[in-house]
Order: sequence, then C-alpha cells, then structure tokens
Amino acid sequence: MCVYKQGEIWWYEFTVNGKRLRKSSRTTDRGLAELIEAEHRERVENGVDEISPTLEAVKAERKANRLPMPTPTGLAPNKISPSMTLKEAGILWLESKSWKRRKPKTLECNRQYLWNLLQFFGDIPLSEFHAGKVRDYQTERLKSVGPSSINHETVALGGILRQAGLWGSISDHYAALPLPEWQRPKVFTQEEQESIFEAAQSDPDFELADIVFTITRNTSACGSELRLSRLQNVHLETSPPTFEVTGDTTKNTVRPRVLPLNAAATEAFRRALNRANRLGSHRAQHFLFPLRLNLITKSGSHIGEERKESHWKWDPCRAASRSWLRKQTQRLRELTGIHHLRPHAWRHQICTELLEKGAPPQSVRSVMGWCSERMVEVYSHTRLEAKQDVIALLSHIGPGADAARDILADPAVQAEIERQVVIKLQQQLSARANGTRGTATPGVILFPNRTPGPGAGL
Repeated sequence: MCVYKQGEIWWYEFTVNGKRLRKSSRTTDRGLAELIEAEHRERVENGVDEISPTLEAVKAERKANRLPMPTPTGLAPNKISPSMTLKEAGILWLESKSWKRRKPKTLECNRQYLWNLLQFFGDIPLSEFHAGKVRDYQTERLKSVGPSSINHETVALGGILRQAGLWGSISDHYAALPLPEWQRPKVFTQEEQESIFEAAQSDPDFELADIVFTITRNTSACGSELRLSRLQNVHLETSPPTFEVTGDTTKNTVRPRVLPLNAAATEAFRRALNRANRLGSHRAQHFLFPLRLNLITKSGSHIGEERKESHWKWDPCRAASRSWLRKQTQRLRELTGIHHLRPHAWRHQICTELLEKGAPPQSVRSVMGWCSERMVEVYSHTRLEAKQDVIALLSHIGPGADAARDILADPAVQAEIERQVVIKLQQQLSARANGTRGTATPGVILFPNRTPGPGAGL
C-alpha cells in the first residue's frame, strides 16, 4: 500500500504485473484514500477494468457540490445582500464576472477561489464575517499554500463582501500577506540544454516533454497555450509554417498571436500531430494534446498462454490535465541534476537569447505575447556568458593593452556610444520641454583609463 499527499489531496500508487498505476483519491482523508487504493488494487488483480466504487461515490459527491460555471447573458445579475450565505453570494459574484465578459480562464480561477473559501468557512451568512475570520483564514491556509494564492482568495472574498456593503468595516483591519522577494528564474547554459534534450530523446517515455520543451524553446508558446490548442491551430502547409495561439487558450486579450515556426519547431509540431493521431485526435476541433484517462487491461490467450495487455485510454475532445508534464519534468530533473528545470523556463530562455542577440524589444513583445515594455525588463535576463563578453572588453583597455588595437574601432562599442549619446540628448530635450534645466548628473565613463577625447564624458 502506498498513499502519499500532493497538496491537500491524497494519491495512491501500486504495481500489478509490472504495470504501475497512479491515481488521485479525490479526498483529504487518509483512511478513505487507503480504502480506495485497496479496492482499486483488488479489482485490477482480478482483471476488472473499473476503479474503486468508493472513489466513484466520492467523485459523484464532488460533482454534485461543484459550483456551476456561469454563462454570459445580456442581463445584469441580481445584487448581493448581507442576508445571503457565502455560496449564494459567491454564485452571484461569479455571474457578475461572466456578465462583464471575463475570459473563461479568469472565470475558472474565480470559481476555484470561491471553492477554497467555502471549504474553510462553509456556507455561512455574509453578516458573520469579520476581520478575525479573515486573519484565521490567512493563518490556516498558509500551512498548505503560498501567500500569493491566499491573497487572490481574500481579494475574491473582499469583492463579494464589498458588493454586499460589508467590506468597509473589515478593510481597515485587513492586510495582504507579504510576498517573498521575486527571484528571476534561471536560464540554461548551452551544456545544460544539450543535457536536457539528450536525456529526453534517449527514452520514449519522455516523448511528450521533448516535444513540448522544443516547441516552447523555439516559439515561446507556454504550457497552457499548447495544452489547450487544437489540431486546427497548427498550419504546417503554409509558408512559413505557423502556430496560432487563440484567445480561448490565453489569460488576456494581448496574448493571442500567430507564431512563425523555424525548422526545429516545425518538426516538433509534426511529431505532436503524429502523436495526437495515434491517441485518437483526427478532427480539426480535437485537442493536439488529448486527455489521458484510465489504464485499460485486456485479457487474451495466445497458443495456450494467458496474456494481459494494458494501455491508456485517451479522450481527444478534452484537453490534457494541468499536471500533464509534472511527472516527466520531475524525472528529467532527477536524471540531469538540473533542479531549476521547469516547462515555463523555456519562455525565459527564448526571451533572454532574443534580447542578447539584439532583437528589437517590440518584436520580442510580439513574440512573447506581452502588453508592456515592463514585461521585457522583468522577464529578460543576461546570462553569465553575455556578461563575460562585456567584461572581456576591459582586457583591451588601460596599461598593458594591445596598443595596435583601438577598442573604439569596434562596431559594437561605436553603437553603444551612439546609443548613450541619443539617450543623453533625449534627456536634455525632455528637461527643456518641462521648463527645467534638469539635475546635474555625472557623465558615464566608458573607459576610465583611456586618455579623454571626443565623447569621453558621455
């Protein structure tokens, strides 16, 4: 018996006839999870392709208690009153989000926030909320999730209470949890990239990770954009081949875009299409990465021998689960020893390399699907190799340098000087336009050991 916890939910795993099965028990009760695991194991050992009846009952109960997903209508929802319960008010709050035409992913996140609130508070009247209850929620939830998730959930609670006119007395005593200092994700060296892809290509079990990592590495399409994409979004017959990121796969209105494909991305999408066809995706509206369902075991005989064959069942009309890459990524981390390996890290990788190679920021924003220049600053990185290239210029400056080589003749240095001149002129023009002379700032000394000459003080 093997049950273990992921987040707040118990999972179980067992092996029968060399086949390992892993499944969520859909419950936070360990005793119930152990019962589900024992029932499922017994059925598999008896050749019955069915999950535990207890798990079926748990799933039916969760489905009955599931919050409805609101659909957009032309009518404004009813107003929330203080006499309502949290669930009643929460459903109206979700309907108001739908009425404002929020994107499906936003509605899904809001529904999850409301569900988490209901799991802690229960369906209590809104009039019973006070600042102490909110602080208790923050304290208890912090044992299992991070402060960012808790802040999102308390903001949702505040939105519900605000519509009921009850948030004013609480807001004076409420403080969002402080977020940890944001660390820029690491990017991979050339050696690390080669190690990751060599490991992924050496084992057929890593086929999905190899395909997705290659696509993100060469297009910037993130995991959710690929997971929710359909066959009709891939156009390999056009010149150049393209991949369409549609609005139903993104979290905002600026992320939809059409990405041209280079040779590596084209080949990766071709492999993805072949894999999708093998798993049953054939129609244009079928998902490129379909959902994996239960393991099916079939019994048969061949020349007097009893045989059992197992294979996964797939649903091409449903997208892969959110944890579709978790297991393969974890195994690749263990295999390569690269602990900062994450599927999303390949977006940082492509942004870093585009900027290092001089791609215009506007083009990078278009490729990445960003809406502001600040995102380029946040997500761009300068790797150690690029820094070393800059520091290497110092070896040609000052005493002992090669006098036969003039560093100012380097086109890259000339371009940098011209860039700084333009910046300086823009600052001066801006100061004059504002009616001020500006503040005196020290000049940028590019080469401190060089004899001053024209432009040395820029």
